[in-house]
Amino acid sequence: MNLVLGLGSTGISLARYLRKNKQPFLIMDSRKEPPGLQEVIKESLDNRLLLGSFDKSIVSEVERVLVSPGISYNNPVLEEARSQEKIVQTDIDIFLKENNSKVILVTGTNGKTTVVSMTEMLLQNIYGLNKVVSMGNIGKPVLDHLGEDYDIALIEISSFQLELSTDISSNIAVLLNIAQDHLDRHKSLEKYQKIKQKIFLNTEIGLIGDKALVPVQNKENHFLNFDDLYKNYEKSLFNLEQTKLPDYEISNVNASIAIYQSLKVVLGEINQNESYLSKKEYENCLEILKDFKRLPHRYEILGSKAGLTFINDSKATNISSTIRALESAKKEFGSNKVLLICGGDSKNQDIKEFLDAPKECLKRSFIIGKDSEYIQKTLSKITITEEVPSLEEAVKRALGTYTEGDVLLLSPGCASTDMFQNYKERGNLFKKLVNFS
Repeated sequence: MNLVLGLGSTGISLARYLRKNKQPFLIMDSRKEPPGLQEVIKESLDNRLLLGSFDKSIVSEVERVLVSPGISYNNPVLEEARSQEKIVQTDIDIFLKENNSKVILVTGTNGKTTVVSMTEMLLQNIYGLNKVVSMGNIGKPVLDHLGEDYDIALIEISSFQLELSTDISSNIAVLLNIAQDHLDRHKSLEKYQKIKQKIFLNTEIGLIGDKALVPVQNKENHFLNFDDLYKNYEKSLFNLEQTKLPDYEISNVNASIAIYQSLKVVLGEINQNESYLSKKEYENCLEILKDFKRLPHRYEILGSKAGLTFINDSKATNISSTIRALESAKKEFGSNKVLLICGGDSKNQDIKEFLDAPKECLKRSFIIGKDSEYIQKTLSKITITEEVPSLEEAVKRALGTYTEGDVLLLSPGCASTDMFQNYKERGNLFKKLVNFS
């Protein structure tokens, strides 16, 4: 008997997998009406539903616990399963064991979805549209793709998934960056980084954005720093920069090209010891990526009206993302131009990190959400601040205080769940409020 712990899209995918393989299962969730419940009932996956609490006594009845990423590592059912030496797996564990494609894993605090999307576009252009599929945190759960006909699996994997997975392996593993995030779950930046570094446990080639991210136990010759790989080709980025990508997006471009470079090694197209990406090849990749359309809610320049430019960066759910947005805005629009809307659920981040923001960029800040009081106390040290009750009020105040040439930037630096369903709902409301929906 299998126990699926936690519903949602991953729990449904796990239940489908078990039914397809004719393996009996139970589904447990602490919520009485968890997301996906109606879909489970509709698809007749509700063999036995245990809702409303986590009952660890059920562990003695099962052989294996299959866990969704939203479940805490210290969940009482998981702790009981470990004490009874039961098998604990994620959908990632199962996929990596059973799939036959080449696997590329991508993680990091910021930029995961963008890099996976860029890489998918690049590799599909080179190897064929049907040969490369992105999955995981970016879209469909991985098990929904198990058995499909493709050659390369691009998987966006979160710290929650990495923390719970027990058998991580890949052909290429990418760790883009580390900044404080999800500390309400992981408790410390050091622990969060170690969880992220699990991506390198069993990989052929590791790609990093910072040499300091290489785990101590790994040999450094397995790693390539994608920000160093193409330093001699910096002039080739000029045309791409004309699309007004924020500075940090250039690192994402280089990460995507480095994945292609590494894949050539994995596929045996070149020798790992060769200098194997010529300037011409690099420029060919840039030519493809010039057509990449930036994803919504990620430093999304909506346009200008009456002398005010609007930028929707609602996906900035940690402080480091907001700082990167401010740095890009300063470079593009100049000093003392940004009216910043920020705030929400800080997820136990160190609010003092806001002091690393380029203060000469900020003109005024409007702070919303659960932790607005703490953020206001910090930001008031470097700019004029106002604590406001809602996003609607923040936009209203900003529209009443700007001068021509200013920028209204929504870049919260916090999670949205204290006021919205998710960052998309927050960003879409902002777009509606400024008449760019």
